Amino acid sequence: MEGDGDEATATAAAALGYAAPETRDPTSSPGPARDWWSAGVLLLELASGLYFADLHPSGLLRSHTPAEVPETVEARLASLVSALLHPSPELRLAEDGVRAHPYFEGVDWN
Repeated sequence: MEGDGDEATATAAAALGYAAPETRDPTSSPGPARDWWSAGVLLLELASGLYFADLHPSGLLRSHTPAEVPETVEARLASLVSALLHPSPELRLAEDGVRAHPYFEGVDWN
């Protein structure tokens, strides 16, 4: 069918947006930091109503730069999302940091 290749390419490119930047590095090992990246992408899309690809200035297939969080996203949530989407897995917010983040102030995690 005509156009199937274009659709498959678009689907693959969209899926890459949910993958952390380090997944493109063959020397990188899988780990939870990749999952936190994906959680950040989903949160940003839910909070903004926009696709992650539309909020990423460098494009999804180039080096990852910080995503542009719209001003309409509440400040504490924007801070959480930005920390989850840090390009460096070593500096990306993880479970303890998420639980301690001001966005979740008052949440009893026990």
